[in-house]
Amino acid sequence: MNSTLIAIQDASVFLHLLQVKALPALFQLPYRFCTTDLAWAGLDEEQKQALAPYVASGQLEIVICTGEDARTISALAAQSTRLTFTEWSVYYVATVRKCPLLVGCKCLKRWTYIPPVEVHGLAWLLRQLLAQACITKSRALAIIGKLVRLNPKLEEECTLIKEACMLP
Repeated sequence: MNSTLIAIQDASVFLHLLQVKALPALFQLPYRFCTTDLAWAGLDEEQKQALAPYVASGQLEIVICTGEDARTISALAAQSTRLTFTEWSVYYVATVRKCPLLVGCKCLKRWTYIPPVEVHGLAWLLRQLLAQACITKSRALAIIGKLVRLNPKLEEECTLIKEACMLP
């Protein structure tokens, strides 16, 4: 497994980190990240501009899906409509590159991928940010609070984050 590379499956990870101003902390971690051109296309220009320095530095790679890749991804997508074509594209990259997936949605984290890949959610990410001293516990609590206000669907995940990080 390529432990230094992590594939970001859905644009919501970027969106949430941008909204809570935690994107710089993400790129302080000792990892490189990748996503597909299809996931990248789901971001607006302002979001792409915020990510551009990380693309330029090589910390975030935008993987271009070829026609052959698209055929393979289509075959995967035909197996289940539970994931979007874009989500399948990043899963495909993760299997080819043998790296874990970082997902922002609990439904993606709970999905059983065949072949299996290591899947991490926001709780794992915040634990990493704390463990690597990229953020403080008080900053983690502020991020969690903002995430829940931005997206109430993340409340369960945020409760898990607090428990996992032993936060008050």
